[in-house]
Amino acid sequence: PASVVQGSDMFVFYHDVSGGDLRQAKWDGLLQSWSFQTLDGTSDSPGKYNTNLGYEPFAITYGTSLQLYYYDSTNGNLRHAWKVGNLWNFENLDGDQGSVSMYSSNLGQYSTVTVLNNTIQLYYQDAANGDLRHAWFLP
Repeated sequence: PASVVQGSDMFVFYHDVSGGDLRQAKWDGLLQSWSFQTLDGTSDSPGKYNTNLGYEPFAITYGTSLQLYYYDSTNGNLRHAWKVGNLWNFENLDGDQGSVSMYSSNLGQYSTVTVLNNTIQLYYQDAANGDLRHAWFLP
């Protein structure tokens, strides 16, 4: 699981083994209560990506957005989700021809991310080639 605090709320992201989904548990600091949601892994989830995913999530806050990275084991993709306000957005960041990188390989495991000089720096494994991949976001 991965956890991150944004404002007065705490988010915990985890892989649901029985459903093969990415789940979110949210502690609402104002209401003092938990809520739960499937974010990705089924066609009726906000991510709408019907596959076995959510492995090894890693989350950070970046400015006013929440950034989440996780592994899609069915297709070998690195998935990226970001939340701005109450809206979640999703994409394949790396791993197939339709991804942002357009690089096809089995990758996205063992990811770690940090913010350096106002840029997002992301590192993860390319299992097919035994390489370390590096992606970054410049505002």
